Amino acid sequence: MSRRLSCWWSAAAIPAVLAAALAVAAGSAAASSEPRSSVQSRPAEAISNGAVPSSAAANSGRASRRWLNGVALPSVGKDLPVWQRKTAEQPSIISFYINLAAPFPLKQLTTIIAAGALPLIQIDPKGDSLAALDAGRYNKQLIADRRGIASLHHRVAVSFAHEMNGVWTGWGCDHVTPSTFRSAWRHVHRIIGTQHVTWIWEPGQSGRCAVTSWYPGSRYVSWIGIDGYLRTPRAAFGREFDATIKAARHLGPGKPIVLAEAACNVSASMVTELRELYSGARRSGMIGLVWFDGKTALGNYHPWASEAFLRAFKRIVR
Repeated sequence: MSRRLSCWWSAAAIPAVLAAALAVAAGSAAASSEPRSSVQSRPAEAISNGAVPSSAAANSGRASRRWLNGVALPSVGKDLPVWQRKTAEQPSIISFYINLAAPFPLKQLTTIIAAGALPLIQIDPKGDSLAALDAGRYNKQLIADRRGIASLHHRVAVSFAHEMNGVWTGWGCDHVTPSTFRSAWRHVHRIIGTQHVTWIWEPGQSGRCAVTSWYPGSRYVSWIGIDGYLRTPRAAFGREFDATIKAARHLGPGKPIVLAEAACNVSASMVTELRELYSGARRSGMIGLVWFDGKTALGNYHPWASEAFLRAFKRIVR
């Protein structure tokens, strides 16, 4: 595949300086084509166990716990202004999805950095062979990704092949062996590297395969992300997420855990589940939640689809 298009997989106010402080050293916790970025160099700050440096703390080397609101967008340039206007929220993490062989997404990244957020690049090997990846087929693009990240002089987060424990992905359960996945993850990690990169390993809340076999190892993971939804009335956070959270803590003791893609079906009747999603994530010790802003066959996740839901969303996120 010679080109990779931004994709939307069907499965929020922090000052600009916070994004500069959102560095995660993998060892601390356990462990398209555009002109060159003009973003100025910023120091890399460590986040350990979810302690995110504030601007003052970053300058002094001290850290304070902060909750990270985020949003995953289908199109950063088009959808970010809509999100900011309708929710009055300035997200601290902005996530977007791209295919493995796409050009380095510099325009999206510089837009996110200019908005004062940590970019989360979700790289999906849709239609690509993990065995071929591990054999070097995509090395040229991965090297371009590494150089592009270095050119930003800014922390970014990278997730590769999320929700691998589900059969719906095409790159995980029932499609490749866990050893093939682990080897491919390590290959991507080895080429892109760790300079200015926070690596997020991201299983789904449920899936046919147990998550433990798909963990690439703590030296290759900075944060653990979990994807999941509350889609029905009376859905409970614990029932949907506790088993995966327990497994994540066993696999990566002390690593920050974030809901890296999450939402509720939007309607006035789902406000209780919205509260449950955010309060459950906080109770469980997670460091933040990245809201999936989209509309798919499984539901409408635009918070403004219901006025009552949007009012509640603004209160809860704020």
